[in-house]
Amino acid sequence: MQGKPSHYFVIRSPYAQLVLTGVKTFEWRTNAKMFANKRLAVAVSKSRAHEDDLQNDIARWEKRWHKFLKKATAKDRETALEKLKRNRAKAEKLFGKTNGCGMIIGEIVTGDVATYEGLLGIPVLEFKLWPESEWIKSPGGLSVRHMPEKKGK
Repeated sequence: MQGKPSHYFVIRSPYAQLVLTGVKTFEWRTNAKMFANKRLAVAVSKSRAHEDDLQNDIARWEKRWHKFLKKATAKDRETALEKLKRNRAKAEKLFGKTNGCGMIIGEIVTGDVATYEGLLGIPVLEFKLWPESEWIKSPGGLSVRHMPEKKGK
């Protein structure tokens, strides 16, 4: 991923932290086509979430991973679960630093519009958390927006 994306969108906590650490790999959107097949920066909304929201969402995604991994080989399952454990720890740490921060903190690459468990959304194919020194204040607002000029924290 070279340079910064030209557009960003806002995600509420804890979803932003889960997407940018690889715990969550599917983003539901009512207007999924607008977000499909793009490289977008991700901003954490200014509204704060509760720690229970994070733990509940992690539990939901772990359950989905376990369901998916039932079809994998024992070695692949072990590797994937270790990766999920590491990603969970990263998400918890990031949530503590960014919950309600209103900052653009990373980027994702999305795939085609897809249906998962009957819901329309977009798969997150790649994710990258930026170093804290590169975070940019988010003017906010929903929908896809043009990236602001970097003005610091």
